[in-house]
Amino acid sequence: MPEKHLERKLGSVVVMPDFLIDRVIKLKSKEQFIAEIDKKVKFGRGSIRGIHSVERRGGNAVNIAYCLAKLGVKTKLFTVASQSGRALLEKIFSKYEDVATVHVSSGRHGLTTALEFLDTEGKKANVMLNDSGGNERFGSDRISSKEYLEILNKAAAVVVVNWGSNPFGSELYAYLKNPLEIVVYLFSNYVPNEYLVISRRSTDWSFPFATTISYLSQNSNQLF
Repeated sequence: MPEKHLERKLGSVVVMPDFLIDRVIKLKSKEQFIAEIDKKVKFGRGSIRGIHSVERRGGNAVNIAYCLAKLGVKTKLFTVASQSGRALLEKIFSKYEDVATVHVSSGRHGLTTALEFLDTEGKKANVMLNDSGGNERFGSDRISSKEYLEILNKAAAVVVVNWGSNPFGSELYAYLKNPLEIVVYLFSNYVPNEYLVISRRSTDWSFPFATTISYLSQNSNQLF
């Protein structure tokens, strides 16, 4: 086996790019919450008290990297965050520092506020208010430094998540495939509208990079 391919086979899994802090707010019902908002609106201001909320790490890239590290896989996370976000990530991954490293570009990490409540049928519903921050502009410029390129060239594989949510997702993917020629696992929560139309008319997923894609994971209920 050529030395370069052997090096990649034994290398780390690189995961990128999204990191968010999720705040989950648990409500009794949508109707009660809206009624409380209406009361405050009539007065022009006011706090709604007695609301239970929790904060936790979020972002598909962070969660995948964390799970891989927990399994003992050599993992490197590429993401964007503020100084406080960087400190939080370093703390989160510190227990797996023997296998995981975090590489953070300066910027603004994402924030998600999730409203959880029971619907009229008693089923749990979840509505997320998302501010993607710097995650939605994560392109090749974020990973083109000498340090990052050395890591990527030795990687066994690269996992790119939330491609459909990132306007620079295709540019990022193309950069990884050419000239780096890396095995890329591409995950997307949804496919942009222009590709949805194509995928409904065709069975071969006519993406701009359809002939080079290694793996694509997509929610089927968002395709049809």
